Amino acid sequence: MNTNQTINNIMTEKTFKQINLIQSIIVIVTTILLFYCFFGSTVVKTGSMEPTIHVGSPVIYRYAEPTAMDYGDIVLFFYDADRNTEITNNFDVMFNNRVNGLTIYVKRLMGKPGDVMEIIDGYMCRNGERLYEVKEVMETMEPYIVPENSFYCLGDNRADSYDSAFCGAFSQNVFFGKEVLHLNF
Repeated sequence: MNTNQTINNIMTEKTFKQINLIQSIIVIVTTILLFYCFFGSTVVKTGSMEPTIHVGSPVIYRYAEPTAMDYGDIVLFFYDADRNTEITNNFDVMFNNRVNGLTIYVKRLMGKPGDVMEIIDGYMCRNGERLYEVKEVMETMEPYIVPENSFYCLGDNRADSYDSAFCGAFSQNVFFGKEVLHLNF
């Protein structure tokens, strides 16, 4: 009888360990899926956001509709996406980034539809209000009215950023996230 009890105890302990392992795997997979339902991550590939975000730094973002984005937010979007591309959730982001090979851009939102963006005496201005100095890059820029359904975005590194100052506003339908956290290395 003692031998049977020992075998039963061993089987019970083995079964218990297997159940714990399965539960741990389920918790890990569920956590990852939930994270990617609401959040995402990318690595900054250019110096356009220096000194705020360094090249190679990971950025964690949360999925956000363009209507939830505001002035000064660090936003994420696909510059090279077709204007008809629909991004309705984080799985669209992962699909377009990994399968279609679209590049994620990280910039600061500076202008919304109808805003007048210009550089006056070396200062970036929105609707006539000075935002910050850009003398090292350019002294003046003709007024630019941000079109409907578009955002005017700039990199923090004004000397090395391909952004709205050079190519105009970006279509809102390619925006998908707001930065939550970045780690500079």
